[in-house]
Amino acid sequence: MDRHLSAATLLSGQSDPALPFAASDNWVTSNIQIPMPCPNKKSVLEELAPTLEVKGVHHRRLTEVIKTAFEDDTFLDFNIKPYKQFWKPSDDEPVQRVISECYSSNRALELEREVYETLPKPADPNADTVIAWLMLWSDSTHLANFGTPSLWPIYMYFGNLSKYTRCKPSSYAAHHIAYIPKIADFANDVYREQFGREPGDDLFQSIWFLLLDSEFTEAYTNGILILCADGIVRRIFPRFHSYSADYPERCLCPWCLILKEDIAKLGMKRDMKNRIKKLRRDSLQLRARVDKARKLIFEKGFGVESTAVKNLLDSESLTPVKNAFCLTLQEHNFNIFRLIPVDELHEFELGKWRNVFVHLLRILQDLKDDSLTILDER
Repeated sequence: MDRHLSAATLLSGQSDPALPFAASDNWVTSNIQIPMPCPNKKSVLEELAPTLEVKGVHHRRLTEVIKTAFEDDTFLDFNIKPYKQFWKPSDDEPVQRVISECYSSNRALELEREVYETLPKPADPNADTVIAWLMLWSDSTHLANFGTPSLWPIYMYFGNLSKYTRCKPSSYAAHHIAYIPKIADFANDVYREQFGREPGDDLFQSIWFLLLDSEFTEAYTNGILILCADGIVRRIFPRFHSYSADYPERCLCPWCLILKEDIAKLGMKRDMKNRIKKLRRDSLQLRARVDKARKLIFEKGFGVESTAVKNLLDSESLTPVKNAFCLTLQEHNFNIFRLIPVDELHEFELGKWRNVFVHLLRILQDLKDDSLTILDER
């Protein structure tokens, strides 16, 4: 919970009782409409299809969250320029690149270069340009040790702040920006019974369409002037650094299209060439395939799991869902696949990398030499 949500004094009588938190924190409530396909029955255009209304979606405006963060005293600990960090262990050893923070990563440098290459005419030529590296998470959270109470928040950190500060609960560095309603509360069973699937993906993307509003896209394009906590006006450009969610631990790599049968080539030169050659990229052609699949579902009555739909999408593990990031930020050549990092927490504890690493350890153990000790030293 961020510092605003933690302040009980804000929960005053002036707040809208329908909101979960204080209105002064810029919480708003919206309703969304999810179009419902009908398998095995020819329907109408998606725009004219019946909809499932989801009421009471609590969310915040991203631009207001950004303003609050840069106006707050926490800004004094922000790093506002990316850089490369190097370490030389000793005079006899070569210099090594150190990547331990968001603002010293290649991604941060790429995002800054992207902004400067497309920098619009400034509203204030005297204002420095600063990138706000937005790091997103979403996961269902249990609220008690007993029973099933839970929340499904979307929360945001600023990569400008050191991870050693962000990880402290006392820093209140996590900004909750939305809560995804439980599908069961909105006729989930009826939807699944009639249409063959749960509307979870559509609900998730619909909420992101709410968050990526016109005010945010304007800030994304032209920046937003903010009087920062140190008394200096800067032009802030929000950029999405990463989005961590549950899915990545179930796939080997969200960035490329390497097939499972080619995993054995890991570490070879041709493997690295293939990773570059087969990078996932968002494109007009890819979005056209998704649109075509949705037309089959809505206008022709094909099921989401039908062969016709799968033939269009399965080769790249796509789903027939409109992506809010791709559509809202398409004029900026936004690549959704670069946003998704490999989930190291789940990879090491539960995922494929753990299995590979354990297998490598067994090989070293069978060598009957000091290989394991050398690995530990490294």
